[in-house]
Amino acid sequence: MNTSLDSTARVPGQPCAQPCIDFHFHSYYSNDAFGDPAAYVALAQARGVVALAPTEHDNLDSLPMYKQAIEDQRAQVALYSGVELDVVTPRWGHCHVVAYFFDPQDQALQALLKREVEGGLRQLRGVVEKMNQEKQNIDIEAAFALYRKDYPRRAVGPKAVLKWLHQTGRVPSFEAAQELYGRYAKQVSVVHESMPLQDAIRAVQHAGGIVGLAHPAGRFSENDAAEFLTLGLDVIEVFTPSNRDKAAAWEAIARRRGWSMSGGSDNHDAVGENWNGWPTGSGGRRPTSDWR
Repeated sequence: MNTSLDSTARVPGQPCAQPCIDFHFHSYYSNDAFGDPAAYVALAQARGVVALAPTEHDNLDSLPMYKQAIEDQRAQVALYSGVELDVVTPRWGHCHVVAYFFDPQDQALQALLKREVEGGLRQLRGVVEKMNQEKQNIDIEAAFALYRKDYPRRAVGPKAVLKWLHQTGRVPSFEAAQELYGRYAKQVSVVHESMPLQDAIRAVQHAGGIVGLAHPAGRFSENDAAEFLTLGLDVIEVFTPSNRDKAAAWEAIARRRGWSMSGGSDNHDAVGENWNGWPTGSGGRRPTSDWR
């Protein structure tokens, strides 16, 4: 897909000035996010957001929830499959890619995502075990229950433990909880490593989808992005807040080199008045079918 940026379309709390999409955002089905799928759909309809591709971290659990919300609200919003994947590369180490337009029922992709989520939980439990060996007395199941208080199906991860540490008074702030957890995480052997980039590419392509480099500004160069594309990626994420003031420069690079571009809000917070999608033009690579 190819997009073009119009700053007037991103005024918080106002409808989009042109058709908008959001092809990178998270609900509480990601272990570090708080948005509600039904709230996303309602605000998308109000703001003129015409298409959504939720990109939870390493899972597809929210897709049926978006589908149901669109049907219940009779929203004129197209829904496409999406996911954000944690991958490792020999050259760049750990990084994130986004994938779109794949068959969410593909068993090989589902198995890969399941291994990733289970591995992350093993790593989390390993860190908590280390902390408890040194008398931190963390009740991980209580931490999970607290995190899921409002949404029983919320994905859990390190933020669940951080929130529990803070709210039970073990530490004075969430930032202090992050510092404490990070200190112990460095002491724990890696019991889980994210999936290799090539495994992710093969799985997504086998499922009929495409893969893009997420939020490249600040870490990757133009040459890095070009190399990612030679490895099998299809898209560079250009229009995202993580790119900050570099979005225009990355758009110019992509247009000069003929790269397909994507964009999204990368929202992790509860859905509020400051979210209204991301503007899109009509050119470039388009989805072949509506996931609904």
